[in-house]
Amino acid sequence: MVNESWRAGAFAGVTTALTLQPLDVIKTHLIVSQHKSHAIIQGVKLVLAKYGMKGFWRGSTPAVGRALMGSGSYFFLLEEFKRLLGDSFTVANGMSSGFAKASITTLCLPMTLIKVRMEAPNCQEYKGIWHAAKRIYSEEGVRGFYQGLTPALIRDVPYSFVGYEFYELYIKYFSQLTELDRTYKAITLAAGVAAGLSATILTHPFDVIKTRIQFGKFAENQKYHYTGVILGIKEIYYDEGMTGFLRGIMPRIMKRIFSFPLVWTLYEQIKLTY
Repeated sequence: MVNESWRAGAFAGVTTALTLQPLDVIKTHLIVSQHKSHAIIQGVKLVLAKYGMKGFWRGSTPAVGRALMGSGSYFFLLEEFKRLLGDSFTVANGMSSGFAKASITTLCLPMTLIKVRMEAPNCQEYKGIWHAAKRIYSEEGVRGFYQGLTPALIRDVPYSFVGYEFYELYIKYFSQLTELDRTYKAITLAAGVAAGLSATILTHPFDVIKTRIQFGKFAENQKYHYTGVILGIKEIYYDEGMTGFLRGIMPRIMKRIFSFPLVWTLYEQIKLTY
């Protein structure tokens, strides 16, 4: 079961990361750019103007590396926590998912930081993952790899906890509504879309803060260089109002609407083959 969970999760995660990387690039550009527009079309224009079509896959290498390491390990840990905590009630499922996500977010944060910086518009200093790792270590030390850990955990753990609870609830709801079970792709896809949308809206403000903390010195606007979560919340609200917390939300919603059901449907279907 260990190898099955890891393989299924890794394949699902890597497939999703490669397919949906352009949405991550657009989201990052919107969050760190000082342009006032939040629209996806503005993000597309920013990427095209700076890098052309190939710019939509900036950061793909660390994205795949993070997905390979993180997704496989997440699903393995999820199954282990479910075995320990039980999965007979919804809260236990959410707790299992939350614990697994906290572990993986911490493990993969260095890769996430490199990914964010390679995606963003002003960072042309990194030639690849290893070059980025060397530069970060020499200039910022080990602590540099863990910038943004607090908002990342505040974003990812509730997202995972709430998302998985919603996912299981929506599966039950759609199954009762259609009299079909979770072996049908349509059920897991519909549940994944609904769960991904619900969890994304609730947790997006912390994605904005995390991204700006990680981008740090490369930001076009140095007001976006936050040193902590509380400062980030204050600065965003003071400079941009409540709408500042929604920067990049549309590409993130689009990504989650596709990624959450795609990952979970692939995972469920691959598990059925073992």
